[in-house]
Amino acid sequence: QDCMNILEDEKYWQDIKDSQLRIENTIYFLQSETDLTRFADENINKYLKQFNEVAATMDNIND
Repeated sequence: QDCMNILEDEKYWQDIKDSQLRIENTIYFLQSETDLTRFADENINKYLKQFNEVAATMDNIND
C-alpha cells in the first residue's frame, strides 16, 4: 500500500510539473507575441501613414 501511495504522489507531482511547464511556455509565447505584435503594429501604422500622405497628395493633384 505504501508503494502505491508513493507512486500516486509521484504521478501527482509530475502532473503539477507538466502543468507548470505548460504555463511557463504559454507565458513565454504571449510575451514574444506581444513584442512581435508591437513591431507589426508600428510597421502597419508607418505604411498606413505613408499611404494616406500619398492619397492626400493625389487628391490635391486631381482637384
